Amino acid sequence: MNLKKMLPMLLFLCMIIMMAAVGTLAPRMFEDADGYEPSEVIVLYGEPSVSTTGISFYFKNLSESEYHHGLNWRLVAYVNGAWENVPSPPALNIGFVTIIGGGEIRREAVSFIDRHDELTPGRYMFIQGHRPWEWPDATEHLILIEFTIQED
Repeated sequence: MNLKKMLPMLLFLCMIIMMAAVGTLAPRMFEDADGYEPSEVIVLYGEPSVSTTGISFYFKNLSESEYHHGLNWRLVAYVNGAWENVPSPPALNIGFVTIIGGGEIRREAVSFIDRHDELTPGRYMFIQGHRPWEWPDATEHLILIEFTIQED
């Protein structure tokens, strides 16, 4: 085979191996939402669009550094005065890692259907983490989007 044709596949496989070595492909659980503060580096940009089946939003990297994220997100609900995880089947945070460069704006669209049924009326928070390439030793920057699902 032609090495030139194989090079993209070899690079892709090397990337997968490197991500597994640093834990990007490993399942991750966020701690309780209480006490979390939104990032001052990776910030929500504009108003999110939310429905009972998903969320879409823009975010901006205010730093000069590159950050990455995969499918590491969770949904919590405000129940009896505290944030609680919305039950979902076990999910691996496996997916392509997205890079956001310094000063860039990106759009994210997430479907809740893979992990949850349609959301019922209530108060929720979507939590998504972003890390610099120095992970796992670096600080995770969180986007926190609180929203309410109203009854029809």
